[in-house]
Amino acid sequence: MVIDEAVPPTPTESGLTQGEHCEVCGKVLVPQEIIKPLGVIGDVDGDGMVTIKDATTLQKHLSKAIVLDNENLALADTNGDGIINISDATEIQKYLADLIDKLG
Repeated sequence: MVIDEAVPPTPTESGLTQGEHCEVCGKVLVPQEIIKPLGVIGDVDGDGMVTIKDATTLQKHLSKAIVLDNENLALADTNGDGIINISDATEIQKYLADLIDKLG
């Protein structure tokens, strides 16, 4: 039995779960499953860009005006602390302000 190593997803590339196959005959014992790309951290609405709309969407979620699914919430956790709160929306706004300053 050979372990087929897991490949973690990146923001733009799919990953794979760990699998197993027989080294002798090549039969797949545990198939690897595709893991969707993570997306861009801070891209709460999943449109491929971090914009003020993302901070607004997150603020609406925090005020219970809308409900985000788990995938969007994972993108909303900008500081990676496992907690989705106003500091994540603030981080998006800081990122945008810095980007505007650099482009300006």
